[in-house]
Amino acid sequence: MKKTLIREAFLDLSRKDKQSFLKFMHSPYFNSRTDLVQLAEYLLSEKVLESEELSKKDVFRKLFPQESYTDQKIRLLLSYLHKKLELFLTIEELQMNDGELSWLMLSALQNRNLQRNYTNKLNLFRRQLNQREKQDWSFYYEKYRIELLNLDVSSSFKKSFNYADLTDSLDSFYLSAKLRHACSAILYQMVYDQNYEFPLLDDVLAMASQEQFITVPAVSIYYLFIKVMIDGEEVDIVKLKETLFRHKSALSDREYKEVFTMVLNFYIQKINQNQLHFVPEALSFYKKGLDLGLLLDNKHMKGFTYSNIVAMGLKVGELDWVTNFIESYKSFLPKSIRKETYSLNKARLAYQLQEYDMAIDLLNDVNYAQLTYVVTARILKIKIYWEMGELKLLDHQLHSLKFFLKRKKVVGYHYKHWVKIIDYIKKLATVNPFDKVKVNKLKKAIEKEKISEKAWLIEQLEQL
Repeated sequence: MKKTLIREAFLDLSRKDKQSFLKFMHSPYFNSRTDLVQLAEYLLSEKVLESEELSKKDVFRKLFPQESYTDQKIRLLLSYLHKKLELFLTIEELQMNDGELSWLMLSALQNRNLQRNYTNKLNLFRRQLNQREKQDWSFYYEKYRIELLNLDVSSSFKKSFNYADLTDSLDSFYLSAKLRHACSAILYQMVYDQNYEFPLLDDVLAMASQEQFITVPAVSIYYLFIKVMIDGEEVDIVKLKETLFRHKSALSDREYKEVFTMVLNFYIQKINQNQLHFVPEALSFYKKGLDLGLLLDNKHMKGFTYSNIVAMGLKVGELDWVTNFIESYKSFLPKSIRKETYSLNKARLAYQLQEYDMAIDLLNDVNYAQLTYVVTARILKIKIYWEMGELKLLDHQLHSLKFFLKRKKVVGYHYKHWVKIIDYIKKLATVNPFDKVKVNKLKKAIEKEKISEKAWLIEQLEQL
């Protein structure tokens, strides 16, 4: 019983769902078998559900004490109960989804030829949809479905029909959905350096730029974002921000948050490629996200979000703001990573203030569990030892970090990136500062790279 689907599902159900499922099983409309009711009640009893030793034979003996064990019988019974659970969960989900429930009801009325009921409900849904504030891709999808149903009604009663409403809603749905997925794919391609084909994307962009669609929020936001990702023009970035903030109420909360996160990820990717002119834009976006509550999930802030905000603030020199942010949002970090995330970012701030001893103390105070935290902390130590002139400690840390990465079997982009940083810092520490030819050669090599410590390495070379 330990690995059966039904037991795994029961273990994950909430107390409310368990109680509702038992009521469902007792309803003669949904279930007429008493043996299934007994099985559900037995398996959902707290003592039985928590038991790791429960076997199918135990269940069989409980339900059929007078019979000899039959494996096929208990297997079928468990399978029937699992199907009842799937039906229950489907009904529960439908009750929370007014849109799908409405479409199913319309379908039922139409299939049973209840024309007056069907027409009244269809007109009601049209009015409700036209009053809806959120006009994301799903809005146009539902509008298209309504016009499609309206076409059926018009055909049945031989009424005139406005095909423009049908095609416009279909086009708006298709464009917004196509551009939305293209945004995700292009961003994924940028991050993971993979190539994808986007059939019809040029045609879709050309169509989306037309006046009748560029005024549709769900189309214009994704259209401008793709323009920014492809061309990176300042004018498009300004338009994107203005459009995104102006049409916040037009998208669902979930979709708006998705778009906002995609734009932030785009900025971070560009900054990781050392396009530092995106830093002020990213920080202003993060600040807007904080104001709008978009950076919290269930009152928690992800560690990398917290760290990215600190990094952006430090890059633009807003040290007082960063100090306040680090303390104000510490309590929003998940407890499992709170101490290490807080200490690491506090150390980064101390380093920026040239309070090196405090930074080292903060870095030594925590045993970092996450790989990125471990490497970030060690690279920060390396930079501190270089700036303090502690070359023996620097050399030890460089060798130790490279050995650590090999031992941890880090592969792919991160390994190449971190090893490049280690190698360039080694070259920085060993280059003859009086040999200007070699110094300039090293500087030019670093300038061609796309590494996170590029600006720091160039700055240290210029100070030799």
